[in-house]
Amino acid sequence: MITYELAKKLKDAGFPLRKGTPGIYWRGGFGYNFEDETIYLFPLLSELIEACGENFYGLFTLWEKGYIKKSWAAVQRQQRTALGIEEKEVNAFGSTPEEAVARLWLAINNK
Repeated sequence: MITYELAKKLKDAGFPLRKGTPGIYWRGGFGYNFEDETIYLFPLLSELIEACGENFYGLFTLWEKGYIKKSWAAVQRQQRTALGIEEKEVNAFGSTPEEAVARLWLAINNK
């Protein structure tokens, strides 16, 4: 799950959050109620990954001293340019897989 603040950043940056119906639970619960009084559903991890595009490389756990999960890292490896493919790695981090991938989407979309 991601925080309200991160969901607001995604919405403001144009991420296609799904709209829900007030009072109906769907896919694990409600989402976020922004100023427009519309309920937006929690983005699923699969939706976040798909939105990152074909260059999504992976989602990794970061461990402290080999046994304590510290955080998550989402990675994109390539970016297409007008002249071909430029090797470039973009990393984003979060305390949950969803947060890491949401931050990656914001980073690769320069938001």
